Order: sequence, then structure tokens, then C-alpha cells
Amino acid sequence: MTLNKVGKKARTLFNCSPNQESGAVEFHLPIEIKVADFPDPSIYDVDVFGIYGSYAYLVALSKTSGEFGKFIYPQIFIDGKLIAAGCFQELHLNREKLNELGRLFSADSSWTIKLESLLKGLLGAKSKSLKVLIAGNCQVSGPYGLFFIETLTEKQQLSVWQQLIQFIESELDPYSILLVKDLNGKSDQMDLLWRRDNFTSTQALPVMQMQIMPQWESFSDYIAAMGSKYRIRAKAARKKGRELVVQRWNSQQVAEHINDIMNLYQQVYQRARFRLQKVNEDYFLNLSMLESDKFIFNAWLQNGQLVGFSTMLLDQKRADAHLIGLNYDTNKSHSLYLNMLYQYVEDAILSRVELLDLGRTAMEIKSTVGAIPVDLSVYMKLKNPLLNGLACMMAGSTAPETWIQRHPFRQN
Repeated sequence: MTLNKVGKKARTLFNCSPNQESGAVEFHLPIEIKVADFPDPSIYDVDVFGIYGSYAYLVALSKTSGEFGKFIYPQIFIDGKLIAAGCFQELHLNREKLNELGRLFSADSSWTIKLESLLKGLLGAKSKSLKVLIAGNCQVSGPYGLFFIETLTEKQQLSVWQQLIQFIESELDPYSILLVKDLNGKSDQMDLLWRRDNFTSTQALPVMQMQIMPQWESFSDYIAAMGSKYRIRAKAARKKGRELVVQRWNSQQVAEHINDIMNLYQQVYQRARFRLQKVNEDYFLNLSMLESDKFIFNAWLQNGQLVGFSTMLLDQKRADAHLIGLNYDTNKSHSLYLNMLYQYVEDAILSRVELLDLGRTAMEIKSTVGAIPVDLSVYMKLKNPLLNGLACMMAGSTAPETWIQRHPFRQN
């Protein structure tokens, strides 16, 4: 018997929905939904939705789709007035592509590993494929799947999300997996609302963020705020990397060195455990053409040779560490990655932002520079009811990944 032919009793047994819906807030916002194949520059305005919801950035992101799928752009209206717009990614994955991409989920919990093995087993060696829709941006951490106008309340935003997902399930081609990525915050109320639609709250690594103190006017001020142990560590890392030269590159310099850039990016990408979407050279070339207050490309040179690069996206009062590339021999001999983290902090201070987001992974080393973990909600739904139920059961029976949170700043 195939998994699609499970009986009514089995479907009930493995249902993700809560047994009781007490406490759920019923709210319905009357909306109109449209889905486009390409971002509309009149809708995706950087002044309305920020850098990640801007036409310029989304054009760069769209060039990463390649052989794995495409992007779709939902737009939400009330009485003809735009209230939200988004960017979702559609992936077509067979077993070979799943193996190439590595991990499907960012957390290394036992249930995600078992679920991935089960999905790959179902695909077998034949030409079967999974059609996956990701409501969110695979390249950055944060709530960048759907952008709302400022006047919408949290309750209204949840109503839009639920109606949009229902529209996708009824009107668009069926998806094997629906993944809603990085909603702000985590709460029992939010989990309850998503579980009513048979979504599971998945285990995802926290995002490492740090507040940039307003009194920090330079990197020296930041170092002075540290305890002696971490102040010594930072100075030692900088000393170890003293032969490295950091240059801020423009679009012409990025274009001239794009082959070296892609080679360094590939070295990091191949070592990553979670690499759901690989970018191509057009992504870096397009980002480098953004305004200087929106994108920073730092080239790391040793004896005139490019040995690494680090990129940063700036969005109003926050800065996000973005893609990097590095030579691992240089990383070992010159603490290249740790120096990149300190450079992110310095650039954030000089950019006068309030928050620096260092992304997921390498959580402990990021905590040594001052970042703390922040949980974002990630919800998943599998089309197959039995697999979806098993995912719900496994999600509730595993512990999060353990690591040591460091505290580099002096306690006042």
C-alpha cells in the first residue's frame, strides 16, 4: 500500500492539528491575491519594504534560481490597495539534487535527519522529484518572505499569511513540501494558528544577533566594552591577521575578480551543511551595483592576492552579514573568519546601525564577538498526510542543538 492510500483512521492518528482550538483568535481580513512571475518595480519599493523587498535586490536574487526552480511573487490587496508583497522560491528536487544540496533543514536534530532520510528514500533511484515551495529567502535569515505595510497589526499579518497559504494550496500546482521561513518571534498562539492548518513548527538554528551600542563610535570603543579575556582574544586575532589587507570593492573591481570570488565562495559552499540554494556570479555582480549604503563588499588580500571576501547588506537601522568566501589555509594561519566577524562589527558601528545580524551556524564563535541567539519561527507542511504526521510527532520529541553561549562584554 502506498503512503498516499492511508486509511481515514491513520490520517486522523497522524493529524498535525491540535485536539482543541481554545485560545485561537478567529480573524479574517478580506483580501485579494495575485501572483506574478517577476517583481514589479512599481510595487517592490525599497522605501516601503526595505532592501530585501526592493526591485533591485529581488532581480539579483531571481538570477540564482538556475536549474532548481523559480521564484514567484505574491501580492496582497484590500479594495485595490497594496498591503503586502512577497518573494517565494519554488524548487524541483530529485534525489541527485537533494544529495548535491546537502542538508534540507538547518538544524542537526535527530528528527530532521530522519525526515530527510525518509524523503530521499521515497524518491528512490528513479526520476521522481519533490516540488518544494519556500515562503522566505534562502540566502538570508529573517522574515523576508512577505513584506507588509507598516499599518498592519500582527493579527492582520497572520490572517494574510493563512489566507495566502490556503490560496497557494488551492490555486497553484501542488507542492510536496511547504516551508514558511523565519517569521518574527515564537509563541504558543502562533504555533496554534499554524497547527490548525497542519503545519509543524520545525527545529531551526537560532539567528545570531547583536545590538550595536549608540556610545560605540569606533571599533576601539567596542573593544573597550569587553572583558579582559575577550579583549585579549580580539587583539590577538587582529595581530594574527595583520598581514591581511581589507579593501572595499566597487562593482568594477568585483567584475574584474569574479572568477576568484566564485572560487572562494565555492570553497565555503561545499563545506556548508545547509546549502539549499547556491548563487551564481550574477548575484554578486548585481549586488555590487547597489548603492554603497545598501551593500558592502570587503576584499581580503594577502600579498596582493584575494584570499577571502565578506559581504554585508544594510537595511535601514540594521546590518546583515551576508555571503563570504575564504581560503581555508589562510583562515587557519591568519584567523581569517574571526577577523571577518570583527570587521562586520566595525562596519556596523561605522554605518550607525542599531542591530547586526550574523546569521545562523557557527553560533559559539559568533557569540564570542557579542552575538546572542534569537529564535525565528519556521513552519513546514508535507503534502503526504502520513509523512506530515510523522514529522509532527518527531518534532515534538527532540531536543535543540547544544552549544556554549559566550559573554564577551563586561557586566555593569
